[in-house]
Order: sequence, then C-alpha cells, then structure tokens
Amino acid sequence: MRIIDLQEAAFPVQSTMRNAVFSFAEMTTSIVAVRLDPGSGRAPVTGYAFNSTGRYACGQPMRERFFPRLLRARPESLLDGDGVLDPARAVTAMLVGEKPGGHAERSIAIGTIETALWDAIGKAQGLPTAEVLARRYRGGTMQRKVSVYVGGGWYRPGWRAAGRGR
Repeated sequence: MRIIDLQEAAFPVQSTMRNAVFSFAEMTTSIVAVRLDPGSGRAPVTGYAFNSTGRYACGQPMRERFFPRLLRARPESLLDGDGVLDPARAVTAMLVGEKPGGHAERSIAIGTIETALWDAIGKAQGLPTAEVLARRYRGGTMQRKVSVYVGGGWYRPGWRAAGRGR
C-alpha cells in the first residue's frame, strides 16, 4: 500500500452563520484527496477530508511542506507490520524538519491529511473508517453509539432554539 497522489483545494464555506464575534461569510475550507495504491493489483482508492468549519483553508503548508514529505518518504517506512499504511507514521513523516512547539499553525493541515488517509485506508480494506479505527485502537470493538458534544454559539439569522418562541 502506498500514497500515489495528494491534492488540496480551497472552497468558500458559503454560510450565513455567525456568533457575537465571528461570521462564516468569508470563511474557506480545505478539501484534501489522498490517492492510494492498495497493492495486490487492486484499483487505486481515494480518501477525502475537509478541515473543520471555523478554520480557514490551510493548503499552503500542505502543498509546500507536508505533501512533499509524504511523497518523498520511502513507502515501506509508512507501513505497519501488516503492510497497511499507518497514519501515525505518516504524521511523523510530515513533522520531519518542523520545530517543536508552534503546533497550532500546522495541526489543522496535518489532521486533515491524516483524516483523508484513514478514509482511503478504509476504502482500500472495504471497511467503514470507524471500523478500521476500532480494529487499530480498540481491539476490533466498535461502539454503535458514541456520545458527542455539539458546540453551540453558531446561529443563522432568524434561528431560534427548539422550544423557544420567536
């Protein structure tokens, strides 16, 4: 399994959401595509990810530093013991030459690439990404329900919370 291509494109979020200090009106997001050759004569797969809403597109460090480092890495150096791409090893490769600290500037860019890698690995294995993660980190145990935190404070004009009058 090896990375054969990495792409990023920036798109406007096109949202009217806002809170007291911030508006999404000019917000952009990065969309990443990672193309993998899964090996064994199988067709290449593409994994996708986008950086979180509330962050601007971050393609410049991806294209200038992180993509080239992944493509320069020896493909076998990015694999786990089973010959499957290991996103943790990919993150290590992306961080070569980065100074310690200053992680905020690169965390979203690297995290978006890592997410696209997980998506591609799932596609290469014919599994949902959640199951790939469960097999890697939870001994195969995948929860069917997961508690999540839904952040508040982002409202569309005219929006009212459920159960509250206008």
